[in-house]
Amino acid sequence: EIFAQGLSLSPTKVFIGGVTNVAIPLAGTPFDNALNSGDGFIAVFSRDLGTLDYSTYLGGTGNEDLGVTTVRAINDNTFYAGMTVNAALPANYISAGVVDGAFGGGTDMYIAKFTSLNTLSFGTYVGGAGNDNFNDLEVYGDGRVVFAGNSSGAITEVNSAAASGSGSDGVLGVLNAT
Repeated sequence: EIFAQGLSLSPTKVFIGGVTNVAIPLAGTPFDNALNSGDGFIAVFSRDLGTLDYSTYLGGTGNEDLGVTTVRAINDNTFYAGMTVNAALPANYISAGVVDGAFGGGTDMYIAKFTSLNTLSFGTYVGGAGNDNFNDLEVYGDGRVVFAGNSSGAITEVNSAAASGSGSDGVLGVLNAT
């Protein structure tokens, strides 16, 4: 099954994010060309949807059952993606010097920026030891990324309170442009 969950438009392209547990056609030079159980995906089409310009899987060995829930196109070659991951991602998904370079357990939010369609500019986890689920993101003109999700445990990232109520709490955060 293939589920499309995120949609964004650039001047000449349509970006679609989602989740799949079946093979999708890969186009361009994929960032990740291996399907592992349920993975997120990004597909980039011409504006008339007549040509698949680029597609890739996003995910690790865990079942990313929510996949890519948000994709934001900045231009024809640069996009941001957000998803919930169920296990540690491969090392090439995480950038040096990011907010959270280690999978926290349960599920974690993951936010990434890609340039030239398949080049990772940055990739970071956001989460703690509980179940952290990604919902949505938006990008300011200066490159800051605002994101929202929920967490069943304390999230102890930079400049945030390490507190959690009972059950699952909403999470709202901002990543700087770097």
